[in-house]
Amino acid sequence: MNNVWELQTANRKRPTLNRCAKLRPVEKDLLANTGLLPRAIIRQKSGLQVLEDVRDGHLPRPPMAGVIPMRITEAELGRVVLVSEAAEQFYNGMGIVHGGYQLTLLDSCMGLAIYSTLGPGLAQTSIETKVNFVRPLTTATGPLRAIGTALFTGSRTGTAEGKIVDAEGKLYAHGTTTCFLFPVPPED
Repeated sequence: MNNVWELQTANRKRPTLNRCAKLRPVEKDLLANTGLLPRAIIRQKSGLQVLEDVRDGHLPRPPMAGVIPMRITEAELGRVVLVSEAAEQFYNGMGIVHGGYQLTLLDSCMGLAIYSTLGPGLAQTSIETKVNFVRPLTTATGPLRAIGTALFTGSRTGTAEGKIVDAEGKLYAHGTTTCFLFPVPPED
């Protein structure tokens, strides 16, 4: 061995490959009641009315909710709360939930908070999202609430802030977003 690094590397214990977390099977009904919102409904109802219908099961949840399970539990003008619980399928190689899971929850709740302020026929999409991860998540964390609050809704853009907390209110991540606002095109 020619240098200290080689000696240190040779003396390290090799990691065991069998320490991977067992993955739970994906729920079979995860994609149940998911789909695209009918444009005619979006053109007819305000954002808040659409979100209330999704929350109450009268309209489908977005297809993304079949990938990262989330559902609306609260919807009011300028504020939307989503609930989700992280599963091992979202773990990274370090055995903690990947940051993309939290980013998706925040992007969703903040965008929906802005959407809740829009009138009929308008939609939104993210331009920019900024997230700060405060502490790691695991499956032991339990149910999470992603709370989005609209800060500004203009004619072309809207901004919002959001946070992810556990059942005791402990903060796991927070962020901000800017969304582009646009008219929903008529049916094809």
